[in-house]
Amino acid sequence: MSALRGLTDPETSEKIKEIKKEIRKTLPTNYPNDLKKGDIVYVNFGQGFAGEVSEGHYGVIVSRKGSNFFIAPLTKSPQPDGTNTMTITGLGLPGGVNTGYVNFGQVRFVHYRRLENIIGLTERKNIAEKIEELLEKFNNILNKE
Repeated sequence: MSALRGLTDPETSEKIKEIKKEIRKTLPTNYPNDLKKGDIVYVNFGQGFAGEVSEGHYGVIVSRKGSNFFIAPLTKSPQPDGTNTMTITGLGLPGGVNTGYVNFGQVRFVHYRRLENIIGLTERKNIAEKIEELLEKFNNILNKE
């Protein structure tokens, strides 16, 4: 499709529409379009092993690399990260989830097909203003001796 970018003739425009239509068929029915850094989405982490996050959790989009998104999972329980614990309040998510804790031990890249819009919300929540703090705390954990 990248070879077609920039071409504006009707035949090319139609071909781009057809390709996009075919791509949409492969996406989950609840796939979130136009994802941005800081968006909170529902993530299907799949089968976890031992203490890994598994199945569905809310998560914050930290960045994107191709078709993969770097996600910081949110949990209902405070995390044992000492001074690097990060609490996010005022979420207003379904199930009465108003407070979430960033689970830095489970931050990872996931494929876009694992992401879904949060059912029950008319507008996606975004905490982009907290991403810098999140990354700083994550970096502190990575650089601990």
